Amino acid sequence: MTWTSTLSTIPTSARVQSATLTLTMSTAPTASRIYEVDRVLASWGETSLTWNNMPATAGASATVSTGTTSGVNLSWDVTLDVAGFVAAPATNFGWQVKDTVENSTTTRTGTFRTRNFSTASQRPTLTVIYAT
Repeated sequence: MTWTSTLSTIPTSARVQSATLTLTMSTAPTASRIYEVDRVLASWGETSLTWNNMPATAGASATVSTGTTSGVNLSWDVTLDVAGFVAAPATNFGWQVKDTVENSTTTRTGTFRTRNFSTASQRPTLTVIYAT
């Protein structure tokens, strides 16, 4: 098993076989929703990002149904995005997670654990399997 703490430690010549982004949904929406991850196309700041200054995205990389149970993991297949990030590290600006129907008339919000959450096993993870 190869442990990689950051994508930058994977050689640019590596062949990404699979990549999975997993987030723990701490609070589920009251009705099942479809959440997508979109590859972000420009840099952004964690403490300065707002609705009005968020960068453009490349559209949905993958989608998953949320269900209505809190405390579960949701996973997206982001293999193609990660292969691109490894081959061209300067294109890695991460992902945006959003509801596929942002303008729904019914608010059904889910929340996720963050990288700062006290329980490490519930923090976001990116699992990458690659060959060199």
